[in-house]
Amino acid sequence: MQQLTNVIYDNKPDTVTVTPTIVDVVKRCDPVMVKDQQDDKEYPKFECDIDRYSVDEYIGVLHTENVAMEAQLIDTQEALDALMEGLI
Repeated sequence: MQQLTNVIYDNKPDTVTVTPTIVDVVKRCDPVMVKDQQDDKEYPKFECDIDRYSVDEYIGVLHTENVAMEAQLIDTQEALDALMEGLI
């Protein structure tokens, strides 16, 4: 993963942008005014921090997150089962 900070965009980027080779995940994105050096006017832009992954890295991240969520779901189901047994 590569962390890119203070990247300037003309338009607000999507939270996750997927291309054939990389996946960009926006971690922070704030509106800013940027001065154009040619006409000396300020224009609205977006300053963002991006985590950039290769597609394979991002698939691994998603897999890890899914495994963790699955474990949480199983724990929740078991707790609900125990609660229901206590009510019967």
